Amino acid sequence: MIDVAVLAEHAMAAPEHAAFALDPDETPVPSLLFVADDGMYLMSNGRPRLLADPTEPDGPSRIVHSQNPNSDATPLLDDGAIDDDILERIDLTAQFTPTDQTIDLIRKFAVSGGWLVLTITSTRFDVSFAPSKSA
Repeated sequence: MIDVAVLAEHAMAAPEHAAFALDPDETPVPSLLFVADDGMYLMSNGRPRLLADPTEPDGPSRIVHSQNPNSDATPLLDDGAIDDDILERIDLTAQFTPTDQTIDLIRKFAVSGGWLVLTITSTRFDVSFAPSKSA
C-alpha cells in the first residue's frame, strides 16, 4: 500500500493531470488510473509523469502491479468474464466517507499496512479499503 500512496501523492502534488481517456471533456483531477492490459496495475495521472527510473526521462512510468492478498482466489482475468482491456479512474479528491476523501484513506491505510481493494466485474468497478490481515 505504500507504493500506492507514492502514486497517489504524486497525483495530488502534480501541477497538471492527464484527462481520463473515457471522458476527455471532463476537467482532469488528481487520480489513480487502474489499467488492465498486459497485467493489472495502477498509475498516477499527474503531469509531468512519475517515472519508474528518474534517470531515464524517456523510460516507462512508475506503476504498481496488483496483488491478491487472498491466495486461494482465482486470478481475476482468467475466467473471461471481464475484458482484459480496462481503464478506470479513481478520483483521489472524491468524498469517500462523510469525513474522508479517497486520498485520506489511502494515507491512513498505507500507514497501517492495509489494502486498497478493487472489486471488478463485467458490470462494476468498486473501491474499498481493508485492514492488514495481521491487524
